[in-house]
Amino acid sequence: MNQELERSRVAPAVAAHVVELGPRLREVDRQEIRAAFGRPPEAILRSGFRNARRCWTVLAGDRAVAMFGVGRRRSPRIGTVWFLASDDFVRARDLVRRESRYWVDVLMVGHDVLTNFVAADNRIAVRWITWLGFELLALHRGVGTGGEDFWEFAAFRPEHRPDIATCRNWRNLLRITG
Repeated sequence: MNQELERSRVAPAVAAHVVELGPRLREVDRQEIRAAFGRPPEAILRSGFRNARRCWTVLAGDRAVAMFGVGRRRSPRIGTVWFLASDDFVRARDLVRRESRYWVDVLMVGHDVLTNFVAADNRIAVRWITWLGFELLALHRGVGTGGEDFWEFAAFRPEHRPDIATCRNWRNLLRITG
């Protein structure tokens, strides 16, 4: 395989990356998007890109293999993080392993908490999210369009990390501020 294709980096996302990556999303991401939104995966990737406060593309050579970002919510204290990839993402997995925690810190800028949901049966994503330091807050049973279960997860800025007694209040804040 060409060494140029294997060189990986993270770059600011542009609309062309959305067009390139959308049709090539991994099947696990496509299924999760359908279960969560009931909409075409390409439309959700476009929406994530358009609504992101900040968004980046993982490139292997010049090929977009993943995109991630932090979306807008009504409360600027809360960011909605997301990550979508193609099967070619394996070309950049060493870069992602090495830099993932750094990028969580970048995504956290301007927020007290980062949150989102992941399909409960997506075990690889659940393991990766917890490895990154996110906490699984609650398992929401049967909430997907086909009755799928989803984990709610969050990462807190250390000075805003709630103790066990206040976690319920944080979950309520997340729901209220959407």
